[in-house]
Parts: sequence; C-alpha cells; structure tokens
Amino acid sequence: MQVTRLERFTGSPRWSPDGRHLVFDSRREQHSGIYTVDLSDGLVTSISTFPESDNVVPSWSHDGQWIYFASNHGGKTFHVWKVPLTGGAPVQVSQGSGFAALESFNGKYVYYAKLSEPGIWRVPRDGGTETSLLAEHGPDNWGNWAVGTDAIYFITSERGDKSRILRLDVRTRRLSQISVLQRPAFYGLTISADAKSMIYSQRDRDEHDVVITRLLP
Repeated sequence: MQVTRLERFTGSPRWSPDGRHLVFDSRREQHSGIYTVDLSDGLVTSISTFPESDNVVPSWSHDGQWIYFASNHGGKTFHVWKVPLTGGAPVQVSQGSGFAALESFNGKYVYYAKLSEPGIWRVPRDGGTETSLLAEHGPDNWGNWAVGTDAIYFITSERGDKSRILRLDVRTRRLSQISVLQRPAFYGLTISADAKSMIYSQRDRDEHDVVITRLLP
C-alpha cells in the first residue's frame, strides 16, 4: 500500500512508538525536510527544522514526543538535533558531528553514528559528555546498526570476508558475535520491541547482462 504521494525523493521511514504515524525525510523543495504521515488518513505534516539546510534520517524518542534528525544547519557538517513533535525550536544534541541517531530503550541516552568517521557514539539525552563506544564500526555502515535494551547490534562488512552481526554490551563494553551471514548484507538493521528478533537486508545476487541492439543504417 502506497503511503505518500509527494512526487519527490522520499525515504528513511520509521514507525512511531504507538504505531499510528511514520516519520520520514523528503526532498520536496531545494533541501530535505522531516515529515510525519498519519496512517489513518494519509495526512502529511511538516516538522519544523531548518528550511535552508538538509535534514535527514529521523527517528522517534521512546515516549513519542521528540523526533531526532541529522542536519547540516550552519555549515557542511551534519549534527544530531531533536525537535518536539508538537512544534518548537530544534535543540542540538551532538556538539561534534553526528548522523543517524537512536534513543536508548530507557530514554537516558542518544546513540549515533557519524557520516565520515568510524564508530558509534553516545551522549546523554539532555546534553553532556559525548563518548565513543565502538571505534570498529566503519562510517560506510552508518545504517547497519540498531539499539537493543542493553546492547548495540551492528553489521560488519569487511572486504574479502563474510558479513557478521556483532553485539556490544553497553555496560561492560564486551563485544560478541551473533551470526556470520552467508550472503553480503545491504543497508538496514532493526530490532523488535521485545529485543528478541532482528531484521536486516541481504544482497542475494548481482546480475549483469549482455544486450544486442541493432544500429540504424
């Protein structure tokens, strides 16, 4: 079922905690903006961000009252911001660069990747010291990680090696292997609400074809 009909580049959808809305980004104008859609009537609402900047990869707070997003407001570097769902001025979350943010299950922290640097970082929800939790996670995998109840799950994709799903315990910093994937992973990883299942994307095949075309005399 088609949810939006914006006739523009639209993506990065995420369910709201109550399952009634989606938040997503869309380049309807010159820059990307953040929007929600009510699944009961299809009403699309623009979220107040920065119209002169690119605002992308949104996610929800666990209470459904805030939306996190990345924006290059004020320069070329992306930072993590949050904005009240009901309206108001955006609040900067990461003082250093930040991209693709997810709130912890208990709502105390915000985890985020960086677009051009390796690692997963953490900062208190209301501001504070930014901490690097995982230096091994490459910047090209910013979309291949998810936050569980007490751990971060992520996919590694090393050249010449099979992709692996790893688990980082955020309290002990212990790293363990969950699974070795028999086929290469693509972008996308998410954890179920009960933290018992995960969904990831998989590249099944690469195909190239030889085609003959007739040249007009």
